[in-house]
Amino acid sequence: MSFFFAKNGRKNPKAELVATLKAFINPGKIENYDQHPICRFPSRYLYFKDKLGLVKNTNCPKYDAFVKRTAAKSISLVFSSYYLNAPASAFGHTLLRLSKTPTGKKVPEGGELLDYAANYAAMVTTSNALLYGLAGLTGGFNGEFTAMPYFYKVREYNDYESRDLWEYQLNLDQKQINKVVAHIWEMGQTTFQYFYLTGNCAYHMMGLIDIANPTWRLTERTPFFVIPASTIRVAMETPGLVTKVLFRPSKKKQFFASLKKLNKSEYREFEKLTAHKNPNDLSAGLEKSSRARILDAGMDYLDFTYSKEILLDKSVANAWKRKFLIARAKTGIRTKKEKIPTKEVEMPHRGHGLRRLSLREGSGNQYNHFTQFEYRFALHDLMDATAGQSPYSTMEMGNAKFRLTDWEKKSRGNGLRAKFRLESFSLMRVRALNTITKRSKKWSWRAHFGTKTIKDRDCVSCFSPTAELGFGGSVAPGKWLFSLLLAPEFNANSELGHRGFRAGIGPELDVFYNFAENIKLKVFGEIKTWQFVKRDYSYRYGTDFRWGFKKNWALDIAYTRHHALWETSTGLLFYY
Repeated sequence: MSFFFAKNGRKNPKAELVATLKAFINPGKIENYDQHPICRFPSRYLYFKDKLGLVKNTNCPKYDAFVKRTAAKSISLVFSSYYLNAPASAFGHTLLRLSKTPTGKKVPEGGELLDYAANYAAMVTTSNALLYGLAGLTGGFNGEFTAMPYFYKVREYNDYESRDLWEYQLNLDQKQINKVVAHIWEMGQTTFQYFYLTGNCAYHMMGLIDIANPTWRLTERTPFFVIPASTIRVAMETPGLVTKVLFRPSKKKQFFASLKKLNKSEYREFEKLTAHKNPNDLSAGLEKSSRARILDAGMDYLDFTYSKEILLDKSVANAWKRKFLIARAKTGIRTKKEKIPTKEVEMPHRGHGLRRLSLREGSGNQYNHFTQFEYRFALHDLMDATAGQSPYSTMEMGNAKFRLTDWEKKSRGNGLRAKFRLESFSLMRVRALNTITKRSKKWSWRAHFGTKTIKDRDCVSCFSPTAELGFGGSVAPGKWLFSLLLAPEFNANSELGHRGFRAGIGPELDVFYNFAENIKLKVFGEIKTWQFVKRDYSYRYGTDFRWGFKKNWALDIAYTRHHALWETSTGLLFYY
C-alpha cells in the first residue's frame, strides 16, 4: 500500500490533503478493519477531526493495541552519547522515549525500562566500512521507524556500548502526545531513503515532535546538514519545550563510581573477588557494610565487563553474578541506589557549535607570512573545549584549510608557486584515545583520509592524497593525557620518487595538559620511516595552545617543525 493517496502526493501537499479526506469519507472496499485509511493514518485523522470536526467511528484493532501498549503520558527526546566504534553512531543518536508516567510525576525505580522507545535507523545491508559510508552519504540504505520497549535501547547503548543517555523531557499535553504517537504509527508503515547527514535519526525526531505543535518549526530551524547534537540544541532553544534533563550513566560510569566508594583495604578485597569470581575469597572479618560495598562493586564490574554474556542463563558470567547476588543478600544491608552526579557542563547541549571557521596568521622560514582560512563541517577535536563532548576523542568531517602566502620557493627550481592554495582537506579524521586503567584496557586508535601538503625532504610543498591509521595506548593521570601510537601512512604525488607514492610507518607521541576544560596545551612528535622514496625517514614535532575564552570562540597558538622547515601561527576560531 502506498503512503500517499494522491499520485503526486509526495510533492503536492494540497493534492494529498484532498485525496486523504476523500479516502477517509469513502474508503472503498477493504478486507479488514486495519486497512481502513483512518487506521493506517490516525495522525491525519486527528488533524481533520481537529480542523473540520470530522468524526468517523472506525474500529482499528492493531492501532488501538499499539496505543494501549505504549500508554504514553509524557515524551522525552533521548540523546545517546558519541560512539566512535560504530560509524552510524559517531555523531551520537537520538530517539524518543514514550513514558507511562505523566510529566512532573516521580517514575518508580526501574519503571522507565517498561516504557516504549520510538527509533529511526538505517536498514544496513553491508558490513563493509567503505560501502557503508558511501551508501549512508548517498541514500543507499532504506530507513525505518520502529517502536520497541525502552529497555532494549538502554541495553544496547547504556550496557553493551557503555554510552551515556541524556533524556530531555518535553512539555507536551495529552492531546499533543496522542498526535505524536499516532504519527509514529503512520511512519512505521513505510520506509524512507536514509541519508547520514540529512535524512537521519535527528531530522526525523524533529519531524515527530513538530506534529505536536507545528509553530515550533523544529524541522525548519534544524540545519540542512544535521547531526543529533544540533537537534538537541534546537529543542533547548525553543521556549518552554524542555522541562527537565535527566542523566542515565553508562555501565562503565556506574562501575567506576562504585570503585570510588571503596577504601584501600576494600579495594584489595575487591581485587581478590574479581580475580576468581568467588565471594568466599573475601576475608571473614569484613564488616557487613564493607562486604556489601565490595559485592556491589563486583556486580557492577561483571555488568560492565560481561555485558552481553551475563544475560544468557547458562553463561559463566551469569553464574558468577548469581553467586555475587546470594552473597550480597546474606549481608542483610539495604542500600538505596545513589544517583551518579554529573556536571551541567557535560550535557550535550552545553558544547561549542558543531561547525567551525578560523582565521590564522603565521610565518616561517619557507615564506615570510601566510594567512590561513579554515572551514570544518563537524564536529570536535581534542584541543576544543570539552564541554558537552567526549573528552578523549576527535571526530572531524569536511575540514578544509586554504592558505594565502607572500611567496614560496618551489621544491625544485627557482620559480614561484601560486599565492593562494588548498593546504589540506580532511574527508574524515577520527581519534579515539581510550585510556588504559587496571579495569579497562581498550586500544587507542586513529584514522585520517583526505589530502595534505607534504613538508619534509622528500617533497617540499607537494599536495598529496593521504591515508593514515594509528594503534596504541593512552593513559590519563590527573589533568595529563599521554598517547603513543604506531601509525602507518600512505602518500601519493608524481614528485615522490620514480613510483609517485610512498608508504611509511612510525611512532607518534602526543602529550596533552588540561589547565581547564577550555584551556589546553599539546606537545607532539613523530618519526616515520619510508619505503619507495629517496629519503628513508622524516620527523615532525611541535606544540599547540588553545584557550576557549567564550563558548563559541577560541584563541590558538601553534608551532610546528618539519626537518629544516618551521612555522608559527596564531588563530582565532569561531564555532557555530
